[in-house]
Amino acid sequence: MALSESVQNSSVLGKPTLCVITGASRGLGRSLSVELSGRLGEGSRLVLTARSLSGLEQTQALVVNKTTSVSVKLVCGDLEDSDKYQDFFRELFSDVTPGVFQHALLIHNASTLGDVSKRVVEHCDAEVLQKYYTVNVTSVITLTARFLQVFPSSDMTRTVVNITSSAGFTPIKTNSLYCSGKAARDIVFKVLAEESPEVRVLSFSPGAMDTEMFDYYRTHVGDPEVRALLCQQAEDGKLLKPDFSAQKLVQILVENSYKSGAILDVLDRFEH
Repeated sequence: MALSESVQNSSVLGKPTLCVITGASRGLGRSLSVELSGRLGEGSRLVLTARSLSGLEQTQALVVNKTTSVSVKLVCGDLEDSDKYQDFFRELFSDVTPGVFQHALLIHNASTLGDVSKRVVEHCDAEVLQKYYTVNVTSVITLTARFLQVFPSSDMTRTVVNITSSAGFTPIKTNSLYCSGKAARDIVFKVLAEESPEVRVLSFSPGAMDTEMFDYYRTHVGDPEVRALLCQQAEDGKLLKPDFSAQKLVQILVENSYKSGAILDVLDRFEH
């Protein structure tokens, strides 16, 4: 649904904004980058990060084709290696000048499925588990902390968005890593909202989308009932386009009427 120009200009997104999006090389991250680039105020900057430089460059090309009022910075990084977090985070915010931006926005889009073939009783490798939670939980907490340290003043608007899933509160067989990772992130951001009421905090579920990640999921999931359900969703045309989910999230951010810490769904199927 299109928003009027007056609504867009009066929203928090209309201010000069420093926006960091993780997992921006494809799928929802790419769609969010492009959608937001046309909504952010003059002088804003998009900081896009992912493992794939070529994917980030493709996203950048789409952004530049849409607008010239927003600058784009690309930062490659692998969230699996926590020893490199400090250097990675430093690069994300290396050229931030105090006072330039009136709004700071962090979108935690990057995530992985983990091994969706195993039941809980089969998860015996501690190193595999540690790597999964490092990528999907530890990186999110530490990047959020760094973000709020870089922008400590309540004089500017600060927004943190967590891309989540109904898997965070729905037990799905052979999906214990993914479900627990999403659940952990959701509660962390609810705690953040309680601790820091001056920060706008939102968890957003974009729904089942037509992406490479979903294709991998439905062909590798271990439980036959879950696999059949996923295949049926695809066959029935019920998968959402990433652009649709991105537009819905941006609409929510523009309207800015959500309760901080809320978990919202793209199709309004639930609210927590």
